[in-house]
Amino acid sequence: MAENLAALEAFVSLSTQWRYERAGNELTGSRHFWTGLDYAAVDAIIRLAARRRKKRKALFAAIREMERAALPVLNGGSPHKGDEPWP
Repeated sequence: MAENLAALEAFVSLSTQWRYERAGNELTGSRHFWTGLDYAAVDAIIRLAARRRKKRKALFAAIREMERAALPVLNGGSPHKGDEPWP
């Protein structure tokens, strides 16, 4: 349970470290979409949160899992299928 708390705290501390891209142009309309976390920032947070290499690997895996779950939601889809609108 403590390892889950550490992962959640690290993920929340990365809330300002999301990357996004712009797609389209003036004719087709442009849209911004989230691409994922800035991994340089992820590395810095992990090094602050965990001293042991094994723990850092587990923390990175947990953050990536949360990132994968968050991306479809951030981009307007469902957290379950990723392609359906989420109410």
